[in-house]
Amino acid sequence: MLEVKMYDDVEFRKRNENFGHKKIEFIEIEMDPDTAFLTGAIYEDDMICSDEISGRISTGYLMAAMASLTQKEHLSKWVIRASENETELMINKANNGISFHFFHCGKWVKVTVDKYLPSSIGSYSRRDTDLWIPYLEKAYAKFHRTYTSIKGGLACFAMVDLTGGIAIHNELKGLTWNFLKNAKDGRFKTLNDLFFLLMDDNKKSDQKLNENYIMTSALIGESESKNEYGLLQNHEYTVVEFELVVNRSGDEIQLVRLRNPWGFGDWNGKWAYDDDTSWSSLEKTKVKLLKGRMHHNGSFWMEFSDWVTIFDSFDICHIPSSSHPESEEPCFHREERCSGQFGSNGTITFQLKVGARRNIFLQTLLDTRASYISNFCCSKLILKDSKGKIIRPRLPLQYPDTDGCGYWKDKNKRLLWYRHNGYLYNIKEGVYTIQFTAVNSMSLQPVKSDMNWCVRAVSKSSRVRLKQIPTVIEQSVQK
Repeated sequence: MLEVKMYDDVEFRKRNENFGHKKIEFIEIEMDPDTAFLTGAIYEDDMICSDEISGRISTGYLMAAMASLTQKEHLSKWVIRASENETELMINKANNGISFHFFHCGKWVKVTVDKYLPSSIGSYSRRDTDLWIPYLEKAYAKFHRTYTSIKGGLACFAMVDLTGGIAIHNELKGLTWNFLKNAKDGRFKTLNDLFFLLMDDNKKSDQKLNENYIMTSALIGESESKNEYGLLQNHEYTVVEFELVVNRSGDEIQLVRLRNPWGFGDWNGKWAYDDDTSWSSLEKTKVKLLKGRMHHNGSFWMEFSDWVTIFDSFDICHIPSSSHPESEEPCFHREERCSGQFGSNGTITFQLKVGARRNIFLQTLLDTRASYISNFCCSKLILKDSKGKIIRPRLPLQYPDTDGCGYWKDKNKRLLWYRHNGYLYNIKEGVYTIQFTAVNSMSLQPVKSDMNWCVRAVSKSSRVRLKQIPTVIEQSVQK
């Protein structure tokens, strides 16, 4: 009888012998084949994880993205590979390894890890059956080479890696209720407009998101200590839903429900669970409905205006809702994509044709992993109409004015770091020009000419076309 060799990823363990000054020991986890490895953990309200016992690896951004992912069953099943991994566990006790899917530079890749988990770092569920959480975190560390590489990242990175979607990072600090009052080009005029977009209640069908998105929101701080509102600083929360309610006086109240992926929430402001003053302003049936969604699993309601004021940023990710008929890979129903390598100047130009006014999501991707991200920044993507006028996106909220395609700085004089940059436009029928540049953040010189890139344009309509326009240098070479 042939002996079946157990999958043992010695190379990964060698790369991860240390986490900072801490020595990492990998141990075999006792698994009960009769216990569901993933069943019941597919849905957001069931995911409870904590790194209180894990040495504070600081992957709260990944946990929040994972919790958001589990709100979308078709995506979570693809990434977590629930049925395949459960079968592997029950039949082979994970001796053949456990595999997950991640998205990289326009393509889905499969990452397999062995059954050994680090004992001194890593995230673990409070329920022994949710072993998919530490194993997915380990696979994500392997995807980016080391646990050190994924320490303290951004949710927009993780959401793209986990969903194949288009994520947009937005700063909340400094926004006011009448911001962008003179906005044009389909941008928001007030925060009310932003609320109704996120609530997905826009009456204009060409501006709706159609619920195909997930969100997280972050509080910045030096440590994960509680602030005056009972919220954890330096921590990422999942944004679950938005709700418009009418109180007994007939006033409309904008609410948002967030969730701490660690499974507990101590928000002590308006609309906290025990804030009887706020809840008594609603009809009892509405109170029962809204409180029933909290489940005591770390989720809580707060007013939209308080969320904008207290939280520092939010990441929204437009996710694919279709699957490839043969490979079953998640994909957008309508997507245009170009890819290639940078030339000598690090600038790529495209033509975008739009057949009717609608939402267009654009994204620039670089072939780089988390451990190398700090070496790059990506210039603001510039979209111009046929007259050369710059069209500003609806998202991200901050878009500094500049008419160049080299490196640039925002209002705080910081470089725009590469973060799987995504943009949401609402543009009318026409022909547009797109430019983007990637530069080294240290030298401010163009990235290497052999750096791979991918640009995506996504819309619910087929009346969108994207193609690359050769630069002057490339045209002279072709001649």
